[in-house]
Amino acid sequence: MKFNNLNRYRVGGTDSNMQLAIKPPATPSGRIYRMSPNEDAHPQHFVMGNPSPDFEITAEARKRMKLEPRSKQTVCPYSGVVAPDESFTHPDDRQAALDMVKQAAVEDMRAAVSDMLRGVASRSKSITYRPAPRRAKPRLTFHRADLLRDLVCDHCSRDYGVYAIGLFCPDCGAPNLRLHFEREHALVNAQVELAEAQDEGLEELSYRLLGNAHEDVLTAFEATLKTVYLFGIANRPEGAPAVKPVANDFQNLERAEKRFKDLDFNPFDGLGEDDLATLRLNIQKRHIIGHNLGVVDAKFAEHANEARIGETVHLVGDDIKRFAAICQAVIDRLDEWLCGAPSPTLGSTSEETAKSPKPKEPKKKTLDIRFDTDRATLQPDGRKAVEQITALLKAQPGLNLSIEGHTDDTGTPARNAALSMERAEAVQAILVQSGIAENRLKVAGYGAARPVSKGAAEADRAANRRVELVRY
Repeated sequence: MKFNNLNRYRVGGTDSNMQLAIKPPATPSGRIYRMSPNEDAHPQHFVMGNPSPDFEITAEARKRMKLEPRSKQTVCPYSGVVAPDESFTHPDDRQAALDMVKQAAVEDMRAAVSDMLRGVASRSKSITYRPAPRRAKPRLTFHRADLLRDLVCDHCSRDYGVYAIGLFCPDCGAPNLRLHFEREHALVNAQVELAEAQDEGLEELSYRLLGNAHEDVLTAFEATLKTVYLFGIANRPEGAPAVKPVANDFQNLERAEKRFKDLDFNPFDGLGEDDLATLRLNIQKRHIIGHNLGVVDAKFAEHANEARIGETVHLVGDDIKRFAAICQAVIDRLDEWLCGAPSPTLGSTSEETAKSPKPKEPKKKTLDIRFDTDRATLQPDGRKAVEQITALLKAQPGLNLSIEGHTDDTGTPARNAALSMERAEAVQAILVQSGIAENRLKVAGYGAARPVSKGAAEADRAANRRVELVRY
């Protein structure tokens, strides 16, 4: 009897005593689908790819590992539970594998019987043979790939993906919490870069992109604090006192700190007063952006000295990046707490962060200020633009600007040089009157030497009568 179907799964043995194996389900890229045997380790699902063959594991990295990499055991990335590799097979996949072998055997039997009956029917005028319809082939399970967070362990180089916050590498068991948040950090930075790259006229889109980036930082930060806290509570010694259910405690710094006292640990210990104030301000800012359409209310005004009730809260890319960096510092401390030793890659750029877009050189920000020919007086729309720049400078104390005046080509070179300087100084004067320190502002006049439009029409010349603000 031929075993054409069963032979597809054969890995050894004899025709009468076959050794069969079914490969676990995989992603299109070849990652193997896994499921944690710990039912409390939500969402249980994750995938494992391949390690880098040239990666060298350091002695410092090994100190943080639960297992020797490439062993026959796997670590649950959500709970740290260690079990044999086969324990991480989805129960439905195990049953599907049995069903696939069973179906292959049935198909081989069907083929043998069909051949026999077909031979009988071919020699008979009264017997007709029609094979029965085949049953659907069992399929292995695979979870959604679009929700995966892709990571590469910076301790053992194992490529893997998780559907929630991963605490540990599934191969070596080293804490990968900081690596996971670093991935979120990189995505936020990419969002900020995208927002800042928007052209004039797309300010609303830019604001929304920055709002999304700010929300993503805070959501990832709160979720990570909550995940680590619950992990710590679940791993306390038997007989430890019960704790109240976690609600929105990690949306508030003081309540979060109180929660971690249950674990005799304060993840915010390493932050200075300025960083703590920045965290509090940005946590409060989330309410303004998400629930108040960005309009400052009395509670937020208490945290932000320069905010005025009724105004729109300012979102500045560099501020969001600083907020994310402070959150990263807290997560790094939590990562160290998970195994009692800091990551040997702390302070270096992980592979995932390296994949994020490199920051672009700051673009010139051109105020939409139009000047009349041979005039240095700001028109009403120009004053409004300067007011926006004033708010930006107040919201971002580290930002310094070079104010550069320009003219069209209708005057003499000497007159144009003087006029361009007068226009730059007019903008500078308003900024200084609005409370911006003069030492944060430089002025320069370039006359007609740097036109943005080289046409001779009035519209072209009007475009050249301008002021540009450039970061320095």
